[in-house]
Amino acid sequence: LDLTSNQGSPDQLAALQIKLAKIEAQASAYKNLSSCITAIEELEELKDQKEMQDMALEEIEEKEAQIEDLETYALSLLLPIDEDDNVGAMLEIRPGVGGSESCLFAENLLEMYLSYAELNNWSSKIVSLSKDQQLGKGCKEAIIQITGDQVYGTLKCESGVHKVIRVPETEKSGRLHSSTVGVIVLPDTPPQTFKIQDKDLKVETMRARGAGGQHVNRTESAVRVTHIPSGISAMCQDSRSQHNNKESAMEVLYARVYSIEKQKQVQASMEAKKLQVGSGDRSEKIRTYNFPQNRVTDHRTNLTVHGMEEMLKGNLLQKFIDEAEALQR
Repeated sequence: LDLTSNQGSPDQLAALQIKLAKIEAQASAYKNLSSCITAIEELEELKDQKEMQDMALEEIEEKEAQIEDLETYALSLLLPIDEDDNVGAMLEIRPGVGGSESCLFAENLLEMYLSYAELNNWSSKIVSLSKDQQLGKGCKEAIIQITGDQVYGTLKCESGVHKVIRVPETEKSGRLHSSTVGVIVLPDTPPQTFKIQDKDLKVETMRARGAGGQHVNRTESAVRVTHIPSGISAMCQDSRSQHNNKESAMEVLYARVYSIEKQKQVQASMEAKKLQVGSGDRSEKIRTYNFPQNRVTDHRTNLTVHGMEEMLKGNLLQKFIDEAEALQR
């Protein structure tokens, strides 16, 4: 198969490259499994030689452990590939129940995901961010764009409701409160086959607003784009450039509309439903961050990890993602 040929569209060539990479990975896994099995068969013969027995038993144990890992990896290669797994992601973080405390925890999660992106050498950009105006900090809404290898495939299991239990800094009596934050992870680059017609878009410009609703500049730099058939909209006002704000709003809108269309397809497929973590519902409570007990618990996998500070630095997030991916298998 010659992928350097000029025949075929860029999308077709990209799809072939993905398929070829999967076939090569499957072939490599099979080769490594066969090699381990052959090695064990040879070591079994050496067990009968007294001077070689201890060495043979030790190496057999190592090869059996390798086979167990390879079987798990090979099984994962047989699962259907989500065509969006290898693209970037848009993360939307919004406070839920809990008022200002929910906004403060939303800011914690924002910092956690940005730190996790940095740990993975991914690029990240804050597309939109609005703070709690009463506190002068916190996060009333944040949209971040993360680009890199396997970003969406890695982070998609983070969609859902994140619950926090702690004493808010705004609580004078020292009582524990529980608050929630909603996280939505969307594929950032919809496939070339997914298009939105210009006639289905409504673009509005307005003056950006700051604290108290006052205008922060004299030009209509803020842009809101609405997908008329679905009513879904996206607004951006962070840049002083109307062009940049429109571009950012369009990226967010495309991700939102594509995600809704994709959900419809997934819900129509019984096979896909079986592969979801939990119900896949964005309103599902997936994780609780219990500050007094210094522990984080995932309600889908029952994984509990202690170390809140390290968790919010992004250092422990991979453990939860690995467990969620294992559950899918």
